[in-house]
Amino acid sequence: MPDGYSARLAALDAAAGRLRGAADGLGKAPSPPEPPPLGVATAAVADLVARLGKQTGIAVGGLGAASDAVAKSRKTYRASDVFARERLPRPR
Repeated sequence: MPDGYSARLAALDAAAGRLRGAADGLGKAPSPPEPPPLGVATAAVADLVARLGKQTGIAVGGLGAASDAVAKSRKTYRASDVFARERLPRPR
């Protein structure tokens, strides 16, 4: 569309799907095993593993939210296109 915007709906669908797939795949990752006894480093390794687990959960949530936002924007673009086509006057 000249002097306007355009969005490829299929590209938005693909992006939302990839983000959702990444979130789902990461969310299905198994929990890490308990760290082995490492003497004085055991607590530090356990803390590191716990932090990684927490950050993984945050990443899953962020990827899911990004997927939802892209899917919502796709619906908005589509609705705007339909509205413009059906309701706005055409230039003469």
